[in-house]
Amino acid sequence: MKIDGPLSVSIVDDDVQNKRTLEINFKEEYQQLESSLQVSEMKKYIQLLFQNAEALQGGAAEREGLLLIMQICEQLLPHLQQDELDLSETILFEMGLATDPRPEISVSITDFKIN
Repeated sequence: MKIDGPLSVSIVDDDVQNKRTLEINFKEEYQQLESSLQVSEMKKYIQLLFQNAEALQGGAAEREGLLLIMQICEQLLPHLQQDELDLSETILFEMGLATDPRPEISVSITDFKIN
């Protein structure tokens, strides 16, 4: 499922180091918005992610992916509100070993902090 929003999300497999990384970038047009519009757009995006996740049944991988991105966005929101983020930087999450074609995500979103 593709949902247009302020983020570009990709998964990168590193077979050499045997890991999978979730990479999050803010889209250029989002970066150029005024701070208050960035916050407003992020809130709308969180709501859209939630609505799409709720529309999917059970524990589908697609639903869980939407909820993960939604949780990340919820954690980023206060930092956007305080204008503490460099939106040109890539946010990386190491997800686990890439030995299995679909490894479980091992990042703990509750430990997410921005320095």
